Amino acid sequence: MDAELQAVLINAVPLLLLAALYLVAAAGLLPRSLRRLGPADPTILLLAQRLTDPRLSVAARAALRSTVEAIARCWANPAASASLGTTGQE
Repeated sequence: MDAELQAVLINAVPLLLLAALYLVAAAGLLPRSLRRLGPADPTILLLAQRLTDPRLSVAARAALRSTVEAIARCWANPAASASLGTTGQE
């Protein structure tokens, strides 16, 4: 496989995963990560409440999303999260 095609495929993987999540949601199903957490996870519920709060402006909701995404990215790398004091154990 040539390097250019390989780069295209590697860059497409996140988009394919996102498309798969949309298909799961369109079928009325929860993505695997939400099924594992369960429908009553207090953190997810709180975030959903804030993101659907009609008192918050579109800009405020966008800022909340950006903040949560930045924080979540910190824990996407196990080495980085270990340096923040997590043990990786639940």
